[in-house]
Amino acid sequence: MAAKIIKKLSSDVLTSKSQFPAQTKSLSINDISKEAGITKSAASPRIQDIRMHLKRFCEHWCALDRENFTAAYNAALTDAKHMEYDSKDISAFCSEIGKSIPIGPKSNTAGLGIFLSALVNASKENDFEMPFDNVKIDYLGYKNKKNIVVHGDVGEYACFKGTAKGRMAIYGSAISLDYLDCKELIIYDGVSDHCSHVNMGKVTIHGNCGFVFASGSKSSITIDGNLDYASHIHGILRVNGNIYHMDEPEIISIVAKAIYQYDRVLVKNGEVIGQPINIERPSA
Repeated sequence: MAAKIIKKLSSDVLTSKSQFPAQTKSLSINDISKEAGITKSAASPRIQDIRMHLKRFCEHWCALDRENFTAAYNAALTDAKHMEYDSKDISAFCSEIGKSIPIGPKSNTAGLGIFLSALVNASKENDFEMPFDNVKIDYLGYKNKKNIVVHGDVGEYACFKGTAKGRMAIYGSAISLDYLDCKELIIYDGVSDHCSHVNMGKVTIHGNCGFVFASGSKSSITIDGNLDYASHIHGILRVNGNIYHMDEPEIISIVAKAIYQYDRVLVKNGEVIGQPINIERPSA
């Protein structure tokens, strides 16, 4: 199901220029769970097993240097290989986070994101749905190589150090994106802060973004909304809205493959051709 949704989203994005995607009705966590076929309760043996492993992982994570993501991820990956679960178990587990499954302080959301990422990558399945209710998980999609559809908002560092196979669609917003690698990432409700160091992959943001910085030469970023600031663009950037500030020509022209505002070419192969023209988007 997740792969079909992402395939449809990709098709929508290819035909979307300055138009925002059509508004869809807001679904409750129960509606999302029902649509995803999540019928298992948080008290099921598999969900309880995931909770037990998460508790043990958090004890390990807290004992680590919090910058040592690789060690934490490898610990979770080792645990996952000894667990029995499927994609619906992960969906049911995600729907309970913040309710029957407490997460504690914000620092725990990073460990939780890495733990969930390890469960996904260790699975033999390829398609996953993750419904979240008023919880923003950091580092979701860490080293991702699967297809993930997220219902709800995410925190920081989505798809952090992902792979060329990883695809994620987020029906919500993200706080920030950093050191992102993916095949494709689609965010449907904007990025409140920044999108930086997108090394490779296709990123589409429906909504506004704070700033885009240091994108790689193999990256293609589309923003269907306004962008506050663009700097050190190495790949392709398309903004279907206002660009309030761009780097000085001597900086941005050295590196950018192409920068577009709507269908206007601003930079092409390192040459500055035009400057942003900011027009307020007409009200609906």
